[in-house]
Amino acid sequence: IWTGVFQKGVVLFPAESIGFRYVGHKSVVSNRIGSACVMSLYKDRDEVLWVGTDSDGLYGISPDGKIDRHFENSSDPASVPSTIMCIFEDSRGTMWLGSYVHGLAKVDKQTGKCRYVPLKNLPGSSIYDITEDAYGNLWIATMGDGLFCMEIDSGKIVHYQTGDYGYLI
Repeated sequence: IWTGVFQKGVVLFPAESIGFRYVGHKSVVSNRIGSACVMSLYKDRDEVLWVGTDSDGLYGISPDGKIDRHFENSSDPASVPSTIMCIFEDSRGTMWLGSYVHGLAKVDKQTGKCRYVPLKNLPGSSIYDITEDAYGNLWIATMGDGLFCMEIDSGKIVHYQTGDYGYLI
């Protein structure tokens, strides 16, 4: 039985034990990811599971299930965003965060320091998804600000806006 827990995660009650573990708020064993709502998940090339939250920062959970990194939002302009909507690691091993308020950020996985990348004149676009195409371009989907394509090497950004009829122009 799969059970959704409002703003706290998912629990599986199996017919037989299969080793599924709940990781989250009010866990029976331990509280591994704080009390915030989980907004995004991403497993990187090193098998680290990254958990982006709403107001509790970014967690890195190692393959053995231990939290080995936790980066919190703070007054430091290079801290992780407060609400992390998506996480993506590009083909070069760079990790990117898309946030609800702070836009696009390139994050150092060891220190948690972020370099925010303004998308044209929209530094605070709400980023909902990031992916990479076969040519090494990042595609950045926003809520209400259209679609962006960024050449990773040059940093050149092309903005595709939505037209009056809802399609990209």
